[in-house]
Amino acid sequence: MRELLNQIEESLNHKFYYLSLITALTVPDIAAKLESTVKEEVGVRYTRWFNTYVRHQTSKRINKKFNLSLPLKLSQLTGEDCYYFRCSLLHEGSSESQRSSYKKILFVEPDTCNFKGHDCTQTSESGTYLLIDVKEFCIDIIEGTKEWLDKVEETEPYKTNYEKFIRRYPNGYPPIVIGCPVIG
Repeated sequence: MRELLNQIEESLNHKFYYLSLITALTVPDIAAKLESTVKEEVGVRYTRWFNTYVRHQTSKRINKKFNLSLPLKLSQLTGEDCYYFRCSLLHEGSSESQRSSYKKILFVEPDTCNFKGHDCTQTSESGTYLLIDVKEFCIDIIEGTKEWLDKVEETEPYKTNYEKFIRRYPNGYPPIVIGCPVIG
C-alpha cells in the first residue's frame, strides 16, 4: 500500500495529474476494503473512510504550514460527493454526477493561476462548481492513508486482507521467478 502512495507522489512530482487523481480516487475504496470484516456496500464504505481520514487533512496542512491551532475546518468535498465523482470519472470518464451536490467538480493544476486554497465553490446560472487543487487533494489522500496505515497495518483483518493486495515483485512472483519485476 505504501508503494502505491509513493507512486502517486512520484506521479505528482512529474505533473501527471490525470494519473495521480485517478489513482488517488481509488485509495479510499481499497483502504476501506482492506480493513473490512463485513460485506458492505462500496459507497457506504468509501464515504465513511474518506470522511474519517481525508476531510480533516486540509485543516491539518494549513495549521502546520502557518503554525496555527485553529478549529477543524473540513474540506467542502464530502465522502459522498467524492464517491459520486469517483464513480463518474472511473466508469464514464466524466467529472459530472447526477447525484453530487455540485454541477461539476473541477481540479485545478497547481501554480497555473491565482487559485488559492484547497477547495472553493463558484456558482453560475448552470449550477455550483467545486474547485479543488489537484495536488493538494492527492496529498490529502496520501496523508490520510498514511495516518490510517499507522493505525491498522499490524491489525486483523488488514494483515489477512493485504495478502490479496496487488503488489510489485522485484524478481517475479514465486513460484514464477523470471528474473524481472512483475505486478500482480
